[in-house]
Amino acid sequence: MRKEQTVRCAEMAKPAIFPVAILAAVHATSGQAKEVLLEPSSQWHVIYDADNCRLARMFGADKDTVLTFQQPAPDNILRVSVYGPPFKSMVTGTNDVMVAFGNGQKLVPAKHSLPGFAGDDKQPLLMLGPLDLLNRDFSGDEELTPELAPTREQVAGIDRFTVAKSGKRVALHTGSMSKALDVLAICTRDLVKSWGLDPDQQAKLSARPKYLSKPSSWLQSNDYPVAALRMGKSASIQFRLMVDKAGVPTACSVQSATQSPEFIDLTCKLLMKRARFAPALDA
Repeated sequence: MRKEQTVRCAEMAKPAIFPVAILAAVHATSGQAKEVLLEPSSQWHVIYDADNCRLARMFGADKDTVLTFQQPAPDNILRVSVYGPPFKSMVTGTNDVMVAFGNGQKLVPAKHSLPGFAGDDKQPLLMLGPLDLLNRDFSGDEELTPELAPTREQVAGIDRFTVAKSGKRVALHTGSMSKALDVLAICTRDLVKSWGLDPDQQAKLSARPKYLSKPSSWLQSNDYPVAALRMGKSASIQFRLMVDKAGVPTACSVQSATQSPEFIDLTCKLLMKRARFAPALDA
């Protein structure tokens, strides 16, 4: 067994918003906004990408609103995006988007949300970043450990996802997501196998890799490509690192990115140079 196999997959897929300083957001409370509730208009669909797993469902009578959950490895954090006309007013102005899983739950800031447009008809798109199903804040260097993972009972009680900004709230009535998330978990296990690792062994590690420096220090604002900065470009980049027995990265893979190759190439170059870990331990 290669020593690299002792690295837990969740650690290898730490999501990053690059650069943090450029995408910093100011958040405000949504107040008593009027809510639009959309019912599902399709089944859940699991999409197996080459290095990613996605779970998507359409909502609304016109089937023009889409909720997508993305996971690049077994984890309890979901990278969430919403797409469609109901979010038109939320992709402009200040970046103060609020979100919540569950009915009647307090809205929390989507600290790494990234607005934009997608498709030939340029429909509104909100990439809401990594979110916890229990609406806790794990957007910084703190990690969601297995001990803090939502229970199956807590997940079963979640029946909607709400997005709010500037007096408007859109609630997507998902119904119970337990079975859909179970299928997503099967997809991520298959991903781990495709990397040459054993998902069961990874899940049973007695100690996960520990950052020797804060991940926020690996990619800094002064690393931003000058040409991209002049053009006002920003990017959301998700990467995977393979780490050896010494805690040194041996390979970097960008699993998804919203912008051009200069971001991708620079990200892996800097991660291989700066990221260091205390290695994982077998159970």
